[in-house]
Amino acid sequence: MKIVLLILAVLLICVTALVTLVRSSGWNELAKTYSSSSGYFDGQRWSFVSGWMGTKGKLVRFRSCLNVRTNHNGVYLSFFPPFNLVARALFIPWEQIAFTGYQGTLTEYVDFHFREVQSVILRLSKSTASKILASAPRNLPIPNEKENRP
Repeated sequence: MKIVLLILAVLLICVTALVTLVRSSGWNELAKTYSSSSGYFDGQRWSFVSGWMGTKGKLVRFRSCLNVRTNHNGVYLSFFPPFNLVARALFIPWEQIAFTGYQGTLTEYVDFHFREVQSVILRLSKSTASKILASAPRNLPIPNEKENRP
């Protein structure tokens, strides 16, 4: 009986931590506008993607738990199971996304800005972002202008 209670306590702590991360990242804000109810999305796919999401000064790191899919209509974002239990999948049309470059300490990144939810950004490594942007219908360019790290 004690082991069952211990397992339940650990599960409760994990779910609480996931919910907190999703809320503080701005994912729920994006889901209010860009929520996707479709379980099927046809297009190019990248799994186990790492990135950061949040407001400019407060980003939450998602290490190897994002799924990204693209087609001619836009970008589909979801979490890898079991993280997807606490966060709805997103679909963001290409015309709703703007891009800026960001120079980190050692790595270059691309920030995805969302027209309807301007307070939240998604930051991906330049190498990952270049693959995603290359699959866009207009073959969107990787931004050259860089924002220096504060």
